Amino acid sequence: MADANVLDVSHVRTDPRLGLDEVEVEVRLETKGPEHCVELAATLHSKGYTVVG
Repeated sequence: MADANVLDVSHVRTDPRLGLDEVEVEVRLETKGPEHCVELAATLHSKGYTVVG
């Protein structure tokens, strides 16, 4: 994934706002700067993920 370091991963499966086939995953990444963040978000979005923040 575009050369980012994964610092932390957490997930939620039981939030009432999630569908039965959904999971919310929070990933903290170490990036090379703002442009790299935009590139990562675009890559994830192009693969069908919803990117927040």
